[in-house]
Amino acid sequence: MLQKTLFDIPIWIKEVDNFEYKKGKLDEEFSKFPEVRNDTNTFFSNRGIQREGLSKSFANIMSKELHELQVNLKEYKPEINEVWLTDVWSVTYQKGDYQATHNHRSTGLSGLLHLEIPTDGPQLNIIMPWNDWINDTTTYYSVKYKVGTMMVMPSFLLHSSEVNLSDERKRVISWDMKVE
Repeated sequence: MLQKTLFDIPIWIKEVDNFEYKKGKLDEEFSKFPEVRNDTNTFFSNRGIQREGLSKSFANIMSKELHELQVNLKEYKPEINEVWLTDVWSVTYQKGDYQATHNHRSTGLSGLLHLEIPTDGPQLNIIMPWNDWINDTTTYYSVKYKVGTMMVMPSFLLHSSEVNLSDERKRVISWDMKVE
């Protein structure tokens, strides 16, 4: 009997090379675009403000990792012609902050780079997009990464960040990518 996977949901995980140096450069660039908390968010972010040039700066700093991702994507799906950043922003979770379940859109890829994570900080939860076929339950995977880890996944995946119960902040950079 042949066992085969009918559907496939890829995820790419990479520890960023020379992370401390790149973190310093990213902190310098992102400090030009202060994070704010608005009425609908339970966290601080600069996503809702104008961030002219930030995607280009991010792509320059992270060029090695983004190039490696592009090579891996083309190996995974040879029909991919081009991948490019469409948006990049930062998010900070202070004590009591969280991110409700959401996705970024129905096509493309979304990424996270973990800049600061409390030792006892919140995890990222990713929800399987269909119920478990044996027991008909919703399944989610709790993912705890260390600082300097980059993760890229399909943008349609529902995900959330648990409540930060730590006195230390959790800080991430997020981005979206278009794939053609």
